[in-house]
Amino acid sequence: MGNTIKNLSIILGIATVGLGAYYLYIQKPAAALSDADAEQSLQTMLANTSVFISHSQELDMISLDLTIFEDERFRSLRTYSPVLQTEPVGRSNPFSDVGGGN
Repeated sequence: MGNTIKNLSIILGIATVGLGAYYLYIQKPAAALSDADAEQSLQTMLANTSVFISHSQELDMISLDLTIFEDERFRSLRTYSPVLQTEPVGRSNPFSDVGGGN
């Protein structure tokens, strides 16, 4: 790479970093919320929390009857899927040639 291209790329890199820093500097900080925004955010969070708690209480009241799994008819069910054969995985020496042995 020639000196001209190297110098040009360094100058463009510095200019890009400078423009990026300037852009971030002039942006309005996102953390600076007004009191109304903070209060609205807090109320939304509290509403979502109360909905979560009510759903959690509804789920806690549910009880499942698992006796169906203990029934003899359920236990007598058999699978008809074929038995899978074990196949060798990989090679004994992964660094050897593909066509070669060990």
